[in-house]
Amino acid sequence: MRKLVTYTSLVVIFSLIAAFFYIQEIQYWTPTPLPKGFKPIAIGTKVDLNLFRSSEKKLIHFYNPNCPCSKFNTPSYKALLKQYRHDFDCYVVIQKAIKGLDNKEADFLKELNVKIVVDLDKRLANAYGVYSTPQIVLVDEMDQIYYRGNYNQARYCTNPQTNFAKIAIDSMLRGSEYLFPSSAFTAYGCSLNRKTY
Repeated sequence: MRKLVTYTSLVVIFSLIAAFFYIQEIQYWTPTPLPKGFKPIAIGTKVDLNLFRSSEKKLIHFYNPNCPCSKFNTPSYKALLKQYRHDFDCYVVIQKAIKGLDNKEADFLKELNVKIVVDLDKRLANAYGVYSTPQIVLVDEMDQIYYRGNYNQARYCTNPQTNFAKIAIDSMLRGSEYLFPSSAFTAYGCSLNRKTY
């Protein structure tokens, strides 16, 4: 009987550890499931929103402060801002009210020194075809989507060969086209429909 209790306890403990590992890690290794009723928006689509009325190129970062993938992506995003901020009108889109942010989150967003847009009803996300964070959307001066997708293939954004965001930005600024692999557009991260805060 003692052995049975011991084995049962070990199975329960290891199951809890595996469940915790899944919640914290493994779920982000698989693509974010498409939400019900999701309507894909093609690259090149003109998105005419009153919010973005400037004639500048736009770099729109979809961010969730409580998504682990967004946190891992932060250094890569900051590096892009540092290098390209003068070439784009830069925005961060969050699905959380500003007053709901804790001090650390609010300070981080303030430190970025970009326009913060609250998208509680997912109007912007739907207009650009975004259903996961972190995602980047590049929009040209004609309000057409040039790129929408992942920052990098790797979770930690460390592989320069698959640094899709930088490749897209450089291609856009050169006025050239780049043929991205499907991994650039397969969303990974936290679903916008999932409550992570």
